[in-house]
Amino acid sequence: MQFGRFPSGSRFTLAETIIVEKPASPVTQDSAMRIVEHAALCLFTCSIHTANRLLLSGLIVWKSIPKSHVTWISWLLIALLSLSSCVMPVQTSKSILQGTYIQEAELQSIERNGATRQQVVQQLGQPTAWFERQRILVYGLVKSGPGAAWMIPVFPAAAGGYVEFVEREAVFFAIDSKGGVMHAGRRPVPLGSTWLEAALEWSEEAGFGVALPRTEYVAESTEPGESLIVIYRPRDNQYVLPFVPPKDKLLFNYDFFAEVYVDSVLVAQLRSKTYLSVRVPAGSHALLVSPYADYNPMLEYRSASLVLETQPGKTYFLDMRIEAGKGYIGSMVEEKSAKTATKELARLRETW
Repeated sequence: MQFGRFPSGSRFTLAETIIVEKPASPVTQDSAMRIVEHAALCLFTCSIHTANRLLLSGLIVWKSIPKSHVTWISWLLIALLSLSSCVMPVQTSKSILQGTYIQEAELQSIERNGATRQQVVQQLGQPTAWFERQRILVYGLVKSGPGAAWMIPVFPAAAGGYVEFVEREAVFFAIDSKGGVMHAGRRPVPLGSTWLEAALEWSEEAGFGVALPRTEYVAESTEPGESLIVIYRPRDNQYVLPFVPPKDKLLFNYDFFAEVYVDSVLVAQLRSKTYLSVRVPAGSHALLVSPYADYNPMLEYRSASLVLETQPGKTYFLDMRIEAGKGYIGSMVEEKSAKTATKELARLRETW
C-alpha cells in the first residue's frame, strides 16, 4: 500500500485528519478554539472580582426575601440561566481546506474514456492514497461545513464563540489489471473512517469485488533494492489511577486510529490490534506516528518519531501504541526483533 501527498500549498486543519507535512491538531478551528478558551478564562477571571463584591450584598438581599417567595424566585432564576446558555447552528459558505475538488464532468470523462492510472495522476496530481492490493486510487477532500455559535454566561459577564465543523469526501478510481480505470465514483467519508474503509464501502456499493484486508498476518517478500517495514499496534496504554498499571485498551473512544508517516508521506492509518506492511527503498527513513482522535481542548496531542536505517531485502518490525490518561494523548513507537514481533502479529489482522 502506498500513500501520496496532497497538493503542495494545501493545509490540513481537521480532526481526521490526514496531515501532509507534519501532524497538527485534529480540529479545523484549533487556534480559534484556543482564543475562545483564553477569552472565556479572562471573562471568568474578571467576573470573579465583581461577583465577590456582589456576593455579600446578594446574601443580605436574599435573606430579606419572604420565605413564601423563595421557591418561585429560585425557579425563575434557574429558568433564566437555562435560557441564557445556548448553542445555535450557523450555516456558512463552504470552503476547501484540504485537497482539490474534482468536477463531476471531469470524473465522468475519465471513466468514460478509460484513462490509465498514469493519466489520472498526471491530470489530477498525486492521490491521497493508492491501495495496491485493492487497486484503488483515492483523492480525499476536506471542506468546511456548517458551524455553531455558543454562549455561556459567567455572571455578570458572558463567554461565547464560534466553532466550525468540517466535512470529508473522496473520489475513487478502480484500476484494472491492465492499468485502466474501470470504475469511478464519489462518496462522503465520515469522521473516524479511514480512506481504505471508505474505499471498501464504495466498491461494495458500486457492485464490484476487491481484495479484503487479511484477517491474519501474512509475511510479504520484497523486490531487489527494497526493504519491508511492518508496523503493528498490539495494545495501547490507558492510565486510570496513579500508581496503577495501565489498561491495554483506550477508554471513551479517545483514538480512532493512528496515522503513520514515512518521510512525510502517509503510509498507514492503523487501528487498534492491526498491522500493515509497507515497502520502501533501502536507506534512511524518518517515521512519524500521530494519534487521530476527537479533539479535546483539555488534552495535549503528542507525536512520536523514529529514524530507521534499512537494508535491501530485510524486514523491520515497529511496535506502536497510543498512550492516554495523563492529560495528553501521545504516540509511542519502537523497533522490535522478528521473534518478539511474530508472537504479537499472530493475533492481529491487517488494518482497514
